[in-house]
Amino acid sequence: MIAVALFVIILLWIYVIKPMIDWITQLVNSIISWLSSNSTEIIYGIVITVVIVVILYILSEKTKKQHEEEQRAKGLIKFTDRFNKEKWGTPQEVELWRNLDYEDAQKEMGLVKFTDRLGNTTWKSPEQIQKLEKEQFEKEQEAKGLVKFMDRFKNEKWGTLQQVKIWGRENKEAELKESLFYRIVESIEKFEPSRIYKNEFGYHTELQGWLKHEFPEAVVEMQTGASRPDIVIDNVAIEVKGPTDNRALDTLSTKCLKYTNHYPYLVIVLFEPYFSEAHYNEIVEGIEKNFPDNVKVIRKD
Repeated sequence: MIAVALFVIILLWIYVIKPMIDWITQLVNSIISWLSSNSTEIIYGIVITVVIVVILYILSEKTKKQHEEEQRAKGLIKFTDRFNKEKWGTPQEVELWRNLDYEDAQKEMGLVKFTDRLGNTTWKSPEQIQKLEKEQFEKEQEAKGLVKFMDRFKNEKWGTLQQVKIWGRENKEAELKESLFYRIVESIEKFEPSRIYKNEFGYHTELQGWLKHEFPEAVVEMQTGASRPDIVIDNVAIEVKGPTDNRALDTLSTKCLKYTNHYPYLVIVLFEPYFSEAHYNEIVEGIEKNFPDNVKVIRKD
């Protein structure tokens, strides 16, 4: 294996490397010989070229200096842009060119001119401009005594404190109407049992069937156990009472406290009431005071 490698190296030396070295040596010798025989002419050529270049440079500088003196004598000023191009103009023109050149440079960087409410101008990115414009607009609205309001869709608008209160109330009502809780309340208010039952179970069963028909896309579950609501639809608990006496009313406050810990919304349905009206009003007023937005009591006389 070593012998083969040595043989290949010898062949490369004889037929490739040595001929190339000989050719380069011959070329270098030829160049040296030519330079030696023409050295005087070459030196003269170099000297003449240098002299011509120097003369042209001196003439160019002299002409340039003369031109600048003439422009200054006319009251003009030299302006050099960002590409190092020069031109002459009046002070007003130079100021304009300088501003335009600066603006073009800012635009090339993707910046936009922004003027605040005090008249100060700066260059910012589009995102910064949007943020500054929003801040400026908000300060102007606050200076007018207005208040910002954001609805359930994250839309903003400004108005007086009284207007914002009205918008907040309307937004809350609209949000409630769009909710499953409100739709369930509306549905139960329209429900009428087919007959009078002796206990709650009959009302549970019939109301559950009604709700399954009204909300086919929702999971309507019948619950069992004293500690659970009677019916659950997604995140809405439904407690059914019937026939409903004063003793049944007394359990409602406790059920509100218990069920709202596990469900955001609770609907209490009272079938076949034969309780004291004063006692009923007292219980319902307490529920509405403590659970104004997430508990609804529906009475079915």
